[in-house]
Amino acid sequence: LKDATYKYGEGKSFNYEQKILLGDLVLSEFRDVDYEDLMGLPYKTNVIGIKLPANTLVLEYSLDFTRNLAFTDLDRKLFLLGKEYILEDVELGKGFNLVSGKDRITLEDGKKIRINGKVIDEVKAFLVKGANGELSEIKIEWLTDSEHFLTPETDSLVMPGFETLKFDLGGIITDDIEEGTYGELYLIGGDFTTDTWRC
Repeated sequence: LKDATYKYGEGKSFNYEQKILLGDLVLSEFRDVDYEDLMGLPYKTNVIGIKLPANTLVLEYSLDFTRNLAFTDLDRKLFLLGKEYILEDVELGKGFNLVSGKDRITLEDGKKIRINGKVIDEVKAFLVKGANGELSEIKIEWLTDSEHFLTPETDSLVMPGFETLKFDLGGIITDDIEEGTYGELYLIGGDFTTDTWRC
């Protein structure tokens, strides 16, 4: 993810960094009746892919300010997860809104995000504070509420509320002499080229 510059006050600015930490995305062979029903497969079909039970961390996104920022200075544009937002309605030490077009995303520390007042399941915000209660980092956690599957045959696994970010699983290699069985996991986002991992 690209770094960016936050501008505030009269001619003041500093950089911030964006990072994504992948969660428990493990390639395995499994049989699951829910997957069979989803894909219209016969009973007891072996599948190679990624199975995400409930309460599995998919990813953690972080926006790290290179210096602490007073909540009173949260009044400008911010580039987050592939989109530019305007910060509004800041509550000191509690949260704020990110506005882009008709969408208003509410971030409150330790709570699920809301978009236009609707709670978005599986996605929670954390506002990390430094000295004097100033904001040092924004974290957004994607933790599954229910079971999900990702295989070459399924649709993309899309981050709820932030549809600019999604996962795809490429073809499965099962006969590599050196590496055995692996798949290519693609993370596709709005402000970075597609990243690929072997899993």
